[in-house]
Amino acid sequence: MGRTINIPLPPGTSDEGYMMAMERVVMPILQDFKPEVVINSAGQDNHFTDPITNMNLTAQGYARLTELLQADLAVLEGGYSIQGALPYVNLGICLSMAGLDYSGVREPGFDAVRHAQRPQIAEYLAKLCDTLPELYFNPPGPEHSAGGSISKQDDGEWFVRHKNIYYDTDSITEAQTESLLLCGSCRGLLKVLSRSTKNPDCLGVEIPLGACPACRQRGLEIYDEAQSRGGYRYSQLINRADRQYLRHGF
Repeated sequence: MGRTINIPLPPGTSDEGYMMAMERVVMPILQDFKPEVVINSAGQDNHFTDPITNMNLTAQGYARLTELLQADLAVLEGGYSIQGALPYVNLGICLSMAGLDYSGVREPGFDAVRHAQRPQIAEYLAKLCDTLPELYFNPPGPEHSAGGSISKQDDGEWFVRHKNIYYDTDSITEAQTESLLLCGSCRGLLKVLSRSTKNPDCLGVEIPLGACPACRQRGLEIYDEAQSRGGYRYSQLINRADRQYLRHGF
């Protein structure tokens, strides 16, 4: 609990705001967690020239972020400003990972005044950066977790969380319920129920790596029961313990 940290940056966040989040939230957590491998999911749709976002990160910001992160691997993700962002950002990331000087990388369309971060954003981020590390270093109990609750079942306790997700690229709204079986012997069985404006009810069941016999058996039972009862547009089993992947739909 508390080991997944999301940092909600508001529209208009610039290099200044990203560096604040990195230095005050991300780096202290990484130093405590001591990861063996760091992977940078290097999405670039938060660049100031990107046509579908409202962020103000620059190639210099990406390079500095990469330098702080000390990633072993960077993977190019989203990014839709093919000419205005990607050549400069990718160059900045590569130079930074190689330990070379990236100070001369600058987009021709950058305007320090027009792309400056508003003072209100800095105030908001300062409060956020004071709060978020507490979730990691002093994680709340399940009864206090935002968006989640404990539901007692015959076979144990489930941590249940409801989420509403909007996919802006396809105008799809999804209602999702995640249920994690709290197990003292393994990570726990995960069950996901989903319904969207595009599909009726769907079921996902994940049996984790290192699953105990009880969670493994319960996961298989839930998936088999879904096949016999029907009612799901799709049902999917991800059995990592046995490398078994099944999908059923109608």
